[in-house]
Amino acid sequence: MKLVDSQLVKTQYAANAKVSVVITPPGSPSSSTSRGSSAPYVNQMMQISKGTSQDGRDVTRASIDGSQLASALSSASSGQIVPIVVQSSDPIVMVELPASALIDAINNKLNRIIQIQTDAATYNLPLSVLKNMKSDGVVTVSIVNVAGLTKDAINKSLQNAGVKSLISSPIDFNVSVNGQELRDFGGVYVERALHMGNTSINSNNSTAVWMDENNQIHFIPSVFSVTNGESVVVIRSPHNGTFTVIQSNHSFADMKDHWAKNDVEMLANKWIVNGKTSDTFAPDAPITRAEFATLLVRSLGFVETKADGFKDVSSKDWFAGAAGAAQKAGLINGYEDGTFQPDAKITREQLVSMMIRAIHAGGKEVKADASLLNRFSDRLQISDWSKEAVSQALSANLIQGMSEDTFAANENATRAQAATILKRMLQYLQFIN
Repeated sequence: MKLVDSQLVKTQYAANAKVSVVITPPGSPSSSTSRGSSAPYVNQMMQISKGTSQDGRDVTRASIDGSQLASALSSASSGQIVPIVVQSSDPIVMVELPASALIDAINNKLNRIIQIQTDAATYNLPLSVLKNMKSDGVVTVSIVNVAGLTKDAINKSLQNAGVKSLISSPIDFNVSVNGQELRDFGGVYVERALHMGNTSINSNNSTAVWMDENNQIHFIPSVFSVTNGESVVVIRSPHNGTFTVIQSNHSFADMKDHWAKNDVEMLANKWIVNGKTSDTFAPDAPITRAEFATLLVRSLGFVETKADGFKDVSSKDWFAGAAGAAQKAGLINGYEDGTFQPDAKITREQLVSMMIRAIHAGGKEVKADASLLNRFSDRLQISDWSKEAVSQALSANLIQGMSEDTFAANENATRAQAATILKRMLQYLQFIN
């Protein structure tokens, strides 16, 4: 969803607007989306233009000098952030980065992250995601407070879903290379942060979400914190789009005294799991391959896509888009006969294997410790193809046995077990609090 076309913004030079380029001090975490106050390495006025969008809203455009950016990128350490601070409260901020400086850094294999900071949000752009740039081109990063009919449609969707919005306006993040939108990052998780003032957040029933073009709600990996009295949500997403923050209050009558109540309700409030009906979850029912693949795709914040190559998956199937995304990310494999067997019940060892693949897709690896299998008297029932995944999951405390000395590899996994394992996986990936 591209809300601003850089070619359609009328601009007028404004000498009183400010932008600075700074480098974080050595030792600062490369994944930080916090806004520090340390002395800048470079601090110079850049060319700023003020204008209006097609719908009459104020726009700040910051054009960064190529030589200054190149110097900042080359001076930073590997993995270090180069922040660009735009001091503007306008609802639309556009930062133009000369491709020549970025190409030089990429060609020199400089592992850098450019961080765009505005009054409302922070956006981390790894150079590694930029492709197909021309030396005379421009990379434009736009951070837009959504307004007008688009905002109204999103708010109506949230209202119909019975959720509460925790920010005044959804925010759209857009990156374009020579005017062509770069929406998908090829599995790389790009961080952005929304600064929410003194809003009080309960992370158990709140989450950031992304809104698709039909204004449907989708979970996106997000972690809440409080910095200097301000609530901040850090969003990790493998794609751009429009994001907002919501609070939900889902509960299920059949979870009242269940051991997995807290985990199930947390994931329901984060829009990852659904009930069998509006007020029942069926926690002890078995979970199918299609259902668990769908939960993994939602948990990772993936965009659904067409499934190819499965004889038993139709484009009309409710899980077709999730199966396609899971297949693309390497989370699922078909059988030798070309089927996916979506309705087959998933065993505990199958579930664990899919989860470990999801952790890899989420950007982390888990070390295996085969000795941990020795405590299970039924360890010989664990298939050779799943032993490494099971030992990895045990090593990271992502799973437990059915008892102290039994793993029950071939038992069908239940919906409650799947929810609990998903919650642990998400926390391991730092995708939720």
